[in-house]
Amino acid sequence: MIQFNRNTFLFLFIVSTFCLFNQSYSAVHKRPLAVAVIPGISGGDFFADTVHNHINYDVMPYPVPTPIYAIDLGQRFCQRHLENTLKKITDPFIIDASSQGTATALNYLAKNPDIAERTQALILTGTLASGNSGILQELTNWPFLSFMADLPFSYYFVPYITKLLPPFWTYSPSGQQAIDAVENIRKSKIPIILVHGMDDPEVSSNDSRALYYKLRENENKYVYLILVNTKQHVGILYHNTQARKAVQSILQHHKLIDTSDSNNVMDYQPDHVQFKQYYDALRYKENVHKVIGTVITICAILGITALAKKYRTKLTRYFAIASHDQTDETTS
Repeated sequence: MIQFNRNTFLFLFIVSTFCLFNQSYSAVHKRPLAVAVIPGISGGDFFADTVHNHINYDVMPYPVPTPIYAIDLGQRFCQRHLENTLKKITDPFIIDASSQGTATALNYLAKNPDIAERTQALILTGTLASGNSGILQELTNWPFLSFMADLPFSYYFVPYITKLLPPFWTYSPSGQQAIDAVENIRKSKIPIILVHGMDDPEVSSNDSRALYYKLRENENKYVYLILVNTKQHVGILYHNTQARKAVQSILQHHKLIDTSDSNNVMDYQPDHVQFKQYYDALRYKENVHKVIGTVITICAILGITALAKKYRTKLTRYFAIASHDQTDETTS
């Protein structure tokens, strides 16, 4: 029979007390989730301030600045701001992006697989598959300009007209788009959550359908599509309880948060084949844009070369006279 003396009881008491204290301390002092918050064109700290609301967890938001004077719809300048923000985050993180920010996130992660390894989840609201499709969709909201969206080949020339506007001067219609980026995202284990209003007036919900199709087709197992019956573009997770609950259920399913109330995540993984038509249509348009961009580049090079040849004699003569004059001055 085992006998316990006073020292044994004291030892067991100390060990059990330490274990209980450590468990309680850990429960209260969990490390907050690092969340890189990428807003749309308008920028602002609203989404950074409210991200805890739809993630429903203790979070540490890292707002990503928006290049207000160099709007390139997720291309070079947007990605540079994201890169600078991610350098400040040492822990694994979640990316919570809206509108233009969704293209920034997809473009950047596709080119930086080392960063993707630290990413715990992507929450993309009002997902922008292509800046060109977003520009054309936005055009329909302008009463005096909406007719341009119905003109033949408007998908191809309207983005170049937009590029003439000062904030969009860095945007390249034939440059990298999110629909290009997902071509390189394959067999990822990152939960990718696409949230979109079905009547979104600024970015068509077909963009999210197209991206969902390609991501699932590329054997990315944890891709989810949440279509919400609303006209909202961004802020859906702040205003819509059903969408917010869906995102929380997915995050809980992947053990990123704890929540007592959750849905079946399979409800947010519809058969992706039904969305193939949206991907094919957008892919064709973007391929045409790539051809247009190549033709413009070739024409620009040929034009510069022709001008250089035309003025080469004049320039040579000018520099020869300038050199001769300088020599005369030195001699005198």
